[in-house]
Amino acid sequence: MNKWIFASNSSGEHISLAAHLSAYYQKHPYASLGKEMLQNSMDAMADDKDNIILTFKLRELENSDIPGFEDMKKRIIASKKSDEDSNDNAPGWYTRAENMFSQKKIPVLEIHDENTNGLKGPCKKGTGFFAFMKAQGISADKGTGSGGSWGFGKNSILNLSCFNSFFVSTKYIDDGKQIHYSMGKITLSSHELNGQRYTGSGYFGKNSDDDGPIPFEGKNEIPEEWLVRKNVGTSIFIIGFDDQPDWEIRLISALMQTNYAAMLREQAIVKINNKI
Repeated sequence: MNKWIFASNSSGEHISLAAHLSAYYQKHPYASLGKEMLQNSMDAMADDKDNIILTFKLRELENSDIPGFEDMKKRIIASKKSDEDSNDNAPGWYTRAENMFSQKKIPVLEIHDENTNGLKGPCKKGTGFFAFMKAQGISADKGTGSGGSWGFGKNSILNLSCFNSFFVSTKYIDDGKQIHYSMGKITLSSHELNGQRYTGSGYFGKNSDDDGPIPFEGKNEIPEEWLVRKNVGTSIFIIGFDDQPDWEIRLISALMQTNYAAMLREQAIVKINNKI
């Protein structure tokens, strides 16, 4: 399976890409990312740990190594066609995406946390995994094993992707057993492809009759080795990362401003491209 799963848009309602682009997170993209990632990882700290470790690492992947890459291109092109009458925010985004499509290697920002509980499933209402992947504006409480509250915070992840897309890989403990999930998410405009109308929210996972798209479970199902986690915790992969030349400095600056006390007390240890 190498295609993204989008729900049918039977009502014909059009929601533009611009409706998903957050002005707040666009204004302070790296600061927002650092603040949201660190806060949510700290909220998910395991009870038997004294600190969390958060690692940001930039890498490049062949586009053939990104699950559903060719289908993603088709969806974005269809979204652009559907969005031609959108406001001024969207055309620049599509140009950025199309420019990155021409690259053989795609920048991916990996964000890994350690000493946390992970995003607990299954992918159903009331769980942390569902709140992160499928809910909008809902903050899961810590009692659900939420892996952080998130709410609107995941927009900080999408905002730094030239494709409005990310993958998550999480491992958590349930009744003494390790559970490993991985799933992709993309947010576009309502669009039409091959004569069918679709909503703008897409997922890369398995299709379930009862719950719609659900995550891959276990190493044997997860489509790429780079999505496999070794230990309990959560990894997020921003696909087509907007790696401005000073992104590391801006990220470090934001983390120091918003979480200096936690970092000083070593409750939070942050590594950026193998630098502490």
